[in-house]
Amino acid sequence: GRPVQLADTAGIRKSAKRERSDNIEDLAVQDAMRSMKVADVAVLVLDGEARMLQRQELAIADAVVREGRSLVVAANKMDLLVDDDYTPRDYATAVQEQIEIRFPMLRKTPVIPMSSLTGENVHRLMPVVFNARDRWQQVISTGMLNRWLSEVLDTQAPPLHNGRPIKIKYIMQTKGRPPTFLLFCNVDELP
Repeated sequence: GRPVQLADTAGIRKSAKRERSDNIEDLAVQDAMRSMKVADVAVLVLDGEARMLQRQELAIADAVVREGRSLVVAANKMDLLVDDDYTPRDYATAVQEQIEIRFPMLRKTPVIPMSSLTGENVHRLMPVVFNARDRWQQVISTGMLNRWLSEVLDTQAPPLHNGRPIKIKYIMQTKGRPPTFLLFCNVDELP
């Protein structure tokens, strides 16, 4: 087995829904945000009964992106979706589409439909978390990145900058955790 450290954070509600005098909930939210800053992978647990991402859940996903953490979504309470026309897989696909629209860089974020109550698909969560962590800390060789860049540039030319074509010369990964890349081109800033 692989050693892991889990931090279960309190549900983060919008500040407008929290009681003004509830300092404990405010401290729990601050602790949750601190935990996210040091996590390798953040698991966003959704209430499947809602059938779509809520604004607060999108805000949490945004915080995960800003912190540069890997994201896995656990769509919980799938046992409550009893409609034959709407399956847990449909919900997972809808959540994935919502995330991709709002955060294109999170394309193909894993969404695990599960039920904590019945235990359905709970066993699938940790392997997906380990995979997300491995991808998040992966270092890609400059040669492989530049072959990929060449393929991309063959199908999609860079935009113009002040009427001149942008020439992307090469790309390299400057660090992992989170993966960070540097493009070398003929302009100081890409549009």
